[in-house]
Amino acid sequence: MIKLSVTPFSIKQAISFNENKLVTNLIIGSKEFGLRQVTLFDLEMIKELKKVTKKKIFVCVNKLMHQSDLFNLEQYLIALDNLDIEGVIFADLAVRQIVKKNFLNLKLMYNTETTITNQYFTKFAKEAQIDYIELAKEITLNEVMEIANNKDCGISVNLHGYIYMYQSVRNLVTNYLNIQGLKKNDNQKYLYDDERDALYPIVEDNQGTHILASNDLCMINKLEQILSDKIDFYKLDGFLYEEKEYEQIVELYSQAIKDIENNEYNAKEYLQKIKKVAQHKKYNTGFYFKETIY
Repeated sequence: MIKLSVTPFSIKQAISFNENKLVTNLIIGSKEFGLRQVTLFDLEMIKELKKVTKKKIFVCVNKLMHQSDLFNLEQYLIALDNLDIEGVIFADLAVRQIVKKNFLNLKLMYNTETTITNQYFTKFAKEAQIDYIELAKEITLNEVMEIANNKDCGISVNLHGYIYMYQSVRNLVTNYLNIQGLKKNDNQKYLYDDERDALYPIVEDNQGTHILASNDLCMINKLEQILSDKIDFYKLDGFLYEEKEYEQIVELYSQAIKDIENNEYNAKEYLQKIKKVAQHKKYNTGFYFKETIY
């Protein structure tokens, strides 16, 4: 069965996914250590979520850890283990070291966003006792399938959501405006590229500055090509969507997958429907059908 990982905006929304059999994982952000997440949950919220959901909970602790973070990180991971969640998603191998050192019963999903690009990461993961890896969005569908057919650990791939380009721990926009003596306003949320006539979303938060691709990944009209029992999880990311928009997106993907099973899938109709949900978004298929060239 196809398994979807979703990113709920709230406990209420998480409850609404309880009856969706395709949704198996809830991915939430750690308030202390999470990057580019829909909502950052504190420990009390995670405890409450655990009580009301039927799904597996993965908590993102995906920032790069500094030496000064390690003590609090260790205490936090121990606290998560005591809440009996499924696991954590991480980018820094310090997380893996702490989990193994303390014999914590947390499954590990390794996600560096951009660098997990070949099957040898699955061999590394197996040797390092890492349960899953999330493949980079910058590789082609042919490469994804080749990795899936030769994997040594579980894999997750992305179906829908933002494509990450750049992060700095500095507040770059705010610093620039301060130096220029300019005031920040709500319209200053994009970097404009006149060569491509494209707007790249810029997010500033307590973890610094994040620049995203101008188009979001959308595979709802290519599902027949990407769905495979060799892939463990498919992720629908709601970052920079509205809560109601995201509910509709999850519903559309879920229905599309059911339609494929019943031979009733109409790719063009689903693409038209999803474009109406969040009209402020532009979509493409990312790098699945075009090779990344540096």
